[in-house]
Amino acid sequence: MDNSKKISDDILKMFKAVDEAAKAIRATKQKSGHIECPLCKGRLAFAINSYNHIHAKCETEKCLSWME
Repeated sequence: MDNSKKISDDILKMFKAVDEAAKAIRATKQKSGHIECPLCKGRLAFAINSYNHIHAKCETEKCLSWME
């Protein structure tokens, strides 16, 4: 497998995990808290601001972290 294909696969995996996590976060109906990270099974902290945007970061270094 060439390197660009691996990078593309890794990016796709990350976007799918963010989508899965965002759905799980919204399902909690909480404004902040923790869920299990869909990538590493670690602890993913989240907060939802007044505009309903999610800010999230996994406790595992170099794992999921995003703001929408």
